[in-house]
Amino acid sequence: MKINKQSTKKGNKLTRTIAMTLVVGIATTTPISLAVNASEIINPNVVANQLATPTITPNEFELYTDSYIRGTFAGDVKRIRVFVEGENTGEYSGGTVSAGVFQFYARDKIRNTHDKVTVKAYNTAGQEVDSKVLTIKNADGTGSVKVNDFVLRQSRHVEGTYEGNVARVRLKVGTTEYAGGTVSEGKITFYALDKIKDTTEPVVLMGYDRRGNKITEQTVNVTELSGTITANEFELYTDSYVQGTFTGEVRSIKLIVEGESSVEHLGGTVSNGVFQFYAKDKIRNSFDKVTLKAYNAVGREVDSKDISIKNADGVGSLVTTDFALGQSRNVEATYQGNVSRVRLKVNNQEYAGGTVANGTATFYALDKIRNTTDKVTLIGLDRRGNKITEQAVRIIEGVANTAPTITGATDKTIDKGTVFNPLEGVSAADKEDGDLTASIQVVGNVDTTTTGVYELTYSVKDSANEETKVTRKITVQDVVATDPAAEMVNPTDKVLVGYWHNWPAGKSDGYKQGSSAAMDLTEIRKEYNVIDVSFMKSADEGGIPTFAPYNMTDKEFRDQIGELNKDGRAVIMALGGADAHIELKKSDKDAFVAEIIRMVDVYGFDGLDIDLEQSAITAGENQSVIPEALREVKNHYKAQNKNFLITMAPEFPYLKPGAAYEAYIKGLDGYYDWINPQLYNQSGDGLWVDELNLWLTQSNDDLKAKFLYYMADSFSKGTRGFLHIPADKLVLGIPANNDAAATGYVINPLDVKTAMDQLEAEGQPIKGLMTWSVNWDAGTDKDGKAYDWEFVNRYAPMLFNETKAMK
Repeated sequence: MKINKQSTKKGNKLTRTIAMTLVVGIATTTPISLAVNASEIINPNVVANQLATPTITPNEFELYTDSYIRGTFAGDVKRIRVFVEGENTGEYSGGTVSAGVFQFYARDKIRNTHDKVTVKAYNTAGQEVDSKVLTIKNADGTGSVKVNDFVLRQSRHVEGTYEGNVARVRLKVGTTEYAGGTVSEGKITFYALDKIKDTTEPVVLMGYDRRGNKITEQTVNVTELSGTITANEFELYTDSYVQGTFTGEVRSIKLIVEGESSVEHLGGTVSNGVFQFYAKDKIRNSFDKVTLKAYNAVGREVDSKDISIKNADGVGSLVTTDFALGQSRNVEATYQGNVSRVRLKVNNQEYAGGTVANGTATFYALDKIRNTTDKVTLIGLDRRGNKITEQAVRIIEGVANTAPTITGATDKTIDKGTVFNPLEGVSAADKEDGDLTASIQVVGNVDTTTTGVYELTYSVKDSANEETKVTRKITVQDVVATDPAAEMVNPTDKVLVGYWHNWPAGKSDGYKQGSSAAMDLTEIRKEYNVIDVSFMKSADEGGIPTFAPYNMTDKEFRDQIGELNKDGRAVIMALGGADAHIELKKSDKDAFVAEIIRMVDVYGFDGLDIDLEQSAITAGENQSVIPEALREVKNHYKAQNKNFLITMAPEFPYLKPGAAYEAYIKGLDGYYDWINPQLYNQSGDGLWVDELNLWLTQSNDDLKAKFLYYMADSFSKGTRGFLHIPADKLVLGIPANNDAAATGYVINPLDVKTAMDQLEAEGQPIKGLMTWSVNWDAGTDKDGKAYDWEFVNRYAPMLFNETKAMK
């Protein structure tokens, strides 16, 4: 240690400023002032000790020899305290602290090496600065004990061995200590039969030296007499005894049978490691739960085993179906294995009966099960009448029975002399019973040799005896001249679809201020082989949609349809339109069906096109009612060997999974003839094409061919986020010209040809093309220049392989 000093004197006080090196390599130049009497000699070691971190180092304390705890200290240590945890537990103050040494009288405080003694140091400010646990040594040596297990109601003594300085022992049971026992020649014995009563209280054997100080202790493990049993399988109808083996302390056994009744049976024999218990009259079913329990000499249970029961005749199982309250008549189940008959348990009442045959069990329960809260179990019995299985029956609320429906029994007009079958085209169905057509009864007769009106009544009953009746009128008329409109025309192969306006032409009614043309159906170019009459709609106040021609009589309109039908061209009614207010409810379905059939009868329409837009698509229950109604109509005419055409013209963004038209596509799957997606008036909408890494929009004229091809490809394959429409049922809709639609007009017709040729080359040729509208195809632009059937001139040659050149 190197010390540099400067001294100043004031009165009888000497102040020195010191800079010193306390640890090799670490110097401090911080001024430290020490005030001492001028007559004192300053000891550098004392100064260093005062500057050190406060610590204490106590010496080992030897019992019976040492009177003081002694040790050294460094730093600011002014006093110490001693804390004893043992027989003389306490906190003690005192001792002396001076010149780096401390001592504390402890002979009367530390009594055992087993004590925990802590020495704590405090500085001038009274703060604890260090703490050390004192090492205590027994001058007479140490010792240890080992004890054996104590077996309740068998052992009399706690016994063990010892080593070292153990001179006597004490026994602690719970919180009570007992003196006594013998310690001799390495062995310990302590009478405890009257002290240790159960296995839950802690028991400790404590060892003391010759001066009576505790030097060791050991916990005594308290156990009970034990034993185990191993039971053999019990075979019904064959075995008389439950038998098995045992080990250990097993003196008696008990048989517990839980089955139709729960009974505990005492008895059996236990000897030489083997037991048996007569049980032929006790175990009656393989379904019983049987337990064998073993007891020791004092009657305490030492083991318990479930007995495996085998049915010598085999096993079985039941699987029940739900019983619908107020609807089901029988509890029904399937069975496997050895089930020969059944019983039904309802709450606490058991019933015999039922039938078991060919894997099915049936039990009449209409008069037995009253509430959904009833606890019902179907029990399976073997051929001896023993229960081998059971299964709970779930009781549910029955659904109110639905009356059957009769379809196709509508009024009809036939020619005199026609062969008439009153059941042709008529069917019956029931929600619960399915097809009931074979059960239809007809009352009444039609004389086809005599003109007149005949009334027939159709009736059918379901299994719940609920009856439905329908009355129809059959009119027998004199044979009239052939009516072409009576035929239901279906174009073959490709279609060119055009919509016809059922309203007067307007001046400058186009998107580019052009004007549409007014025309009769017979004035439409013949290349259009499908005409959609626009529109069938509801009145302003709602109701069932209907149609009437705006500028001619019903007969005149029918005659025009007949003219087109003679040429093999179909005329169908278009339902909806952009401004249609159609909102049907389930209760409107039958009236809607009747109105469609009436319009076919009146005008000779060949089908119906769904052209709902905007809110009308999802209004009311349209999404379920309209498909259901059209299925009925299609089936109605199918029974007459006619095909009622069903088409749709959705705006293409609605043709995606989850979009508004999905319900119509799925609801009419297998019924619709083709779909005309509108690829116009959608502005920037389009589709993403991974192959091009490009978003193709309907309004991009530079990529129109790609847009048309990928839209058709997406529909025909059901990819790129669109619903699946087979190519042979796909008709692409594009506007006749720029006045017909705000966007979507194809400037270059070669774009359409390119798309169609690529689809054809890939084996997915489309059904055809559609346009809005024939009135615009024959209209004029804002300057009065005729469009001159541009659409039909461009695209009819493409579809029908005409040789007219593309220009």
